[in-house]
This record gives sequence, structure tokens and C-alpha cells, in this order.
Amino acid sequence: MTVLNKLNPGLQRWIKEQGWNGLRAIQEAALDPILGGEDCIIEAPTAGGKTEAVLFPALTRAARDRRDDSVQVLYIAPLRALLNNLELRGEQYAQCCGLHAFKWHGDVSQNNKVAQLKTPPHLLLTTPESIEAILLRKADWRRFFAGVNTIIIDEAHNFAAGDRGGQLLSLMERLEHGIGRRPQRIAVSATVGNPDTMCKWLTGDRHAARRIHVKGTASPESDFLIRHFDTDLDSDDMPIQDRAGMRLLEALCDEVRGRRTITFVRSRHQAENIATAIQSYTKARPIRVYTHHSAISKFFREEAERLIQEKGEQGLESIISTSTLELGIDIGELDRVLQLGALSSSSAFLQRVGRTGRRAGSPRYFHGFTESSEDLLLLAATVSLGEENRSESLHFNQRAFHLLAHQLLCLCLQEHGVSKEHAWHLLKRVYVFSRIEYFEYSAMIDHLLDKDYLHLVDGVLAPGLAAEQRYLTGNWRKLFAVFDSAPLYDVFNGRTQIGTLDTAFVEGLTPPFLFTLAGRLWRAQTISYANHTLQAKPAPRGEAPKWQSFGGPDIPFETAQRAGELLHRFRDLPEFLDDAARDALEAVRVGTEERPGWRPLGLECRTQGGGRATLTTYAGDRLNRTLARLLSARGLATTGNYASIDIKKGPKGPGELEHLIEDTLDGLAGTNPYTDYSSLLLETQKAWRFSPFAPMLPETLIKAALIDGTTDLEGLRAFLAKARRLS
Repeated sequence: MTVLNKLNPGLQRWIKEQGWNGLRAIQEAALDPILGGEDCIIEAPTAGGKTEAVLFPALTRAARDRRDDSVQVLYIAPLRALLNNLELRGEQYAQCCGLHAFKWHGDVSQNNKVAQLKTPPHLLLTTPESIEAILLRKADWRRFFAGVNTIIIDEAHNFAAGDRGGQLLSLMERLEHGIGRRPQRIAVSATVGNPDTMCKWLTGDRHAARRIHVKGTASPESDFLIRHFDTDLDSDDMPIQDRAGMRLLEALCDEVRGRRTITFVRSRHQAENIATAIQSYTKARPIRVYTHHSAISKFFREEAERLIQEKGEQGLESIISTSTLELGIDIGELDRVLQLGALSSSSAFLQRVGRTGRRAGSPRYFHGFTESSEDLLLLAATVSLGEENRSESLHFNQRAFHLLAHQLLCLCLQEHGVSKEHAWHLLKRVYVFSRIEYFEYSAMIDHLLDKDYLHLVDGVLAPGLAAEQRYLTGNWRKLFAVFDSAPLYDVFNGRTQIGTLDTAFVEGLTPPFLFTLAGRLWRAQTISYANHTLQAKPAPRGEAPKWQSFGGPDIPFETAQRAGELLHRFRDLPEFLDDAARDALEAVRVGTEERPGWRPLGLECRTQGGGRATLTTYAGDRLNRTLARLLSARGLATTGNYASIDIKKGPKGPGELEHLIEDTLDGLAGTNPYTDYSSLLLETQKAWRFSPFAPMLPETLIKAALIDGTTDLEGLRAFLAKARRLS
């Protein structure tokens, strides 16, 4: 039997009508495991054919075991826009198999949804929030989902990195228990640095999913370039047109004009400023440009997505976008992808550049523009990793008490009351709860009962008055769409946005705290966890910042290591740097034969006397932040960044500081430091209501959830266990 003959005859005919020579490598590799019902992760780069790799065999199975009284394939995506893009293909593929597809999300009319409940589609395209609403609001949901045999999670890496991933995993457990059967789980993802952990994340306490990953054939030709415009070389008497910012704007306009491009930036504020600058600079011969970010209305975002696909003068030449266009929203083939400023994630780079080079003979095209040496180093490190198709590892939460409280409340509503033991048996399977002990769960239940979030009737837990008042007003809207997947907080000084900060960084600290951003020192004043915003004021010089941020997501271990290798001459400077970028990096490169200094996978400890020392690790923000907080918990005053930790104040006696540092490092490098060092972090962690459901928790569990989301003890242990100590 040929590979194509394994598919439904209708799909075979469709493939021949399209003139395909056959299936792509990832589609062939996924066919038998999915037809056989295996849990698996389909991993391939952007435009690699992943959607067909999962839908073709899933719909073939559905047609073979056809049921007209239930959904059979459940396809879950993180964005409505992704479902809107997929709708036509989903309907087409389903019709080829004699099946029916339907898109269900908040923009779809209630009348259409009611009709589908009566005659369920075979393929349902939806979001986690819509599934939550169905389980809580539709009495007949068990019949609706009774025949589900395949659950597909699109853009799984996007879910896994945030709270929505924990909610989705919990929903799958609740759905499976309700229908009395366990459907196949399939995660679709771009390249992930730690796929084995994602395989466990997907299936929880069951057998880990199978990873299906095909090494691509030779990549298309690449046109990668980083251009540097050094603002430090500007002077007050220099003509405006000769200054770095104007030269950058001119170069950007030259790249954009007459081509279909996306220019990625770090913040909404920057997107609007760049778009305005382009329009002003090209007033005589305007460049057609739109912005695309979370503050733009749905209508204008979709208008930008449509117009960038139009050719000629009817279409756009560029969209200035934050990460909102990083996911797989279909906007066709682009001529160029551009980046302003730093980018810390190599997987984000691969997804962005994957929008180019799809036509035969067309190169992958990525040009970056930087103005500071810090941004230049990070972007060079990221693109260098991307050239090797290397992605960073994701951090997966395992003690998400706030999600557990949310899901317990939803389960009580769904089942019209649930026993304590039944809820534990069901939810403990979920990976994001896998490090929660039963005694902690019991303490949470006792607190919920004491605060009247739950009440107990004949051994059954039901929502209490406090839960009704806080969460169950307004048609229960506060239970839906409550988990923000955005990895960043917008930072404002009054009404002026000054940049962005990583979620883990913001939620791990208690305001007021000091941080650096946009080359300045700031004091955080207030945080709105619901709106993902932070108010800050300029801080006086002379005070040590708690952390130095580059103004984006946390810099991961892989990017930090590559930055260290470039700076310390363990790797040649990349060919994709222009002369100005090469000169700027040469000026800041460090490390000589006379001074050993830092080494890859090493930790250099250098004491300066007077209770001061520097630990150089290039271990990334999360690991360094974890280590810094542990050292602070032992009485040391620390500050730091992704590359190093500075101890500003410690014991001054002979050898005291060195001994304290070594004792901490040796303990962490042991086989099981988790319990002892979690307790140490708990002692200094402040409790903040970082989630809409944190108010349901006792203070100790709020702290535990914050530590789980903002630090990485296991990752730090693994690094220190193999790190070479240098001094």
C-alpha cells in the first residue's frame, strides 16, 4: 500500500487535483502514528505542512469510524484569527471525506452554535475559552463530545508557555472523564528546545507522547543581515540627516518600499512611532503601512492581514507588528521580514523568517536593525542559533495553584457539585499540577471552605457565596478568557509607554523595585495584573537596580550562552553582520589569553573584596534570577542580568563570602535540592495577586505559585551540576 492509499479516497483525489507529487516528509512520518491513535507531537518549522499532517489522518480516521451524533475531531487553536484562517481548509478537507466542519468561538452567532449542538460537526475548530463555556453552559455537552477520538492542539508551544496551557490540559481531563473515554492527543508545534518535556506536558501522568520530527532537506538560500546604527557616535552638532536614527529610518524605508514586508518591533508604542515616522519621512511618495498589535481593533488587524496579500498599489508594503503576527496567521508569502531592536528567542526568529523563502528560488530574508551594542549582541546570538535551527527550551509550570483553584471552581459548576477526592483524582493528572502534594491540595480546600469560596453539602463541594460574588456575576464572564497569554507587561510613565518587561520578571518582584529599561533606571510603582501594565517613575542614579532587562521576554539559556560565546571569543563573529555591526561588537568583546575568565557552560566567581563579588554564568534571565534570589535569601544584596549576578553587599571576613557562595552552589548542584531551596525562596517571596484567582488562595500557596512561575530550580540544578567552576 502506498502512503497516499492510506488516506481517505476523497483526500487522495484532492491531492491529485492540486498537482501534488506526494506528501511532505512530516506528513508521511505522522500518518501511521495518527491513524493508529498514538499521542504525539508534530514538530516542524513554519509552512512545513503541519496542518495537513494532522488533519489528513485525523479526518481519515473520523470517516472510517463515522458518527453523525457527535464531534469526532476537536481542533484547538490559541487565536480566533488562526481559526478564521483555517476554517476554509478545514471545511474543504472534511468535505473531501464526506464530513462536516464548524468554527466555534466568541465571534460566531449563538443561533449557529445552537444549530451545531443539535447536529454536531465531525470537525470542531475552537479555542479553550469556548470549550470552557460549552462544559459549563451546555447541559448536553457529553452527547456533543461523546465520539471525540482525536484532540489536536495547534501552536502548542504558545499554550505551553502560559496559563492557558494549564487550563487546556485541565479541560481535556474534564472532557475525557465526562465522556468516559480517552481520545488521542496531538500537539502541533514549531521547533522546541526541550521536546521530551513537552511530550510529558501533553499527556500528564500517562505514557509520554511520541515526538514526530523530520529533519528538513537543505534550507533555501538565506539572506540574513544585521545592520548597526550606533547612536553613541551621534553628537549635538551633527546634522539630523546624518544621525543614527535618521540613517536607520532611511534604510528601513528602502527595504520596505515596493515589497511585502513585516517589520517586527518590541512594543505597541514602538510600532505606532515607527509607522508614523515612515509616513512622515515618505510624505512626498508615501509607503503604504499599517500597524498590528493587541491594542488595534479586530477590524483593522484583519484589514492589515488582508491588504498585505494584495498585489500592486491596492496592497500594503509593510505591517509594523509586535509578536501578534508571529503565530501562523496566514498572510501569504512575504518578500522580507525585518526586525527593529533585539530579539531573544531563536524559535521566534525561525517562525518569523519562515514567512519568507516559500517560493522556489526565493531566499529566506531577514534583516535586523540595531542602535545599541546590547541589542546588537542579543540579535546576533539569536540569528546565529536560528541559522543552526536551534530553539530554546520552554519553562513548564508544575505548581500552578491559581489554575487549580480556577479549575476546581469550574468543575464544581460543571458537575453541580464534586467530592474533594474525585476532583483530586481528576486534576492531579495534569502536568501543571504534577508537583502539588495532596496535603497542599487539602490546605487549599480548607482555605476555600473557610473563606466561603466553596461550601460542603453532604460531602460534595459547591461554589460558596464569595465565589458567586467575585466570579459568577455577569453571566460568568470572569471565568472565561481570564488567562492572558501575552508574555510581556507594558511599562508606562504616566500615559507614555516606555517599553515592555517580561511577565516572569514583573510577577516575581514586589513593587516598588528598581529596574533598567531603555538605558534608564526606573522605579516600579504599581502593577495591574489584569491589564498587564506597570506604572514606573524615573529613579535617582546611585541605587542598584534589582534587574537589568533588555525590554522583552526573558533571555533564555541558549541565547545567553551564545551571547557569551560571541563576546568571549569562543565563536567567530557571524558573516551576517555589516561593517558597523562588526566594529561595534569587536569594541565590546572581552576575554584574553592572559585572563581565563568565563567559559561556555562555566561559572566564573570573582571576588573584589569588601563583601563584593561577581558570578558570570551567561545562564539566562530565569536561571540567574533564581540563583540571585537564593543568594539574597541567604543575606546577600544582589543585582544582575542574563549574563551575571553582582553581589553588592555580603560578609567581609576572610573567606566568608566565598564560603557562602560555594555552599549555596554545592547544595544546589546536589541530586534533589528542590524541597530545601523551595522553602528558602518561600521565606523571602512576597504574596501578590498576580492572577484573577490568586485571591482564592492562602498566602503560602500564592507564594508557591509565584515561585513556580518565575524561577527554575530544576534548570538551575542541572546547569550547576555540569558547570565548570572558574575563579
